[in-house]
Amino acid sequence: KKAESKLKEIGEKLSDFKKRFDKIGEPTGEKKEELDKKFKPMMQAVTKKLEGQMNRIATQIDGGPDILKEITSHLAPLAKK
Repeated sequence: KKAESKLKEIGEKLSDFKKRFDKIGEPTGEKKEELDKKFKPMMQAVTKKLEGQMNRIATQIDGGPDILKEITSHLAPLAKK
């Protein structure tokens, strides 16, 4: 239950970030290239780590598939349109 409330809290923060991002829109041209250069390696590393942890949850934790359903239900509203 404690983890569930933490997931909900994180989901709300991510939702707020997405709303703010949608409001300002994506950068274009040179600014987009600059941001890609600066943050793309970090985002790739974070994505790889997240995928590894999701796999670990699915295969090594009792109730893993149910936990992943819960996690994805909190993240689904953030998916790109």
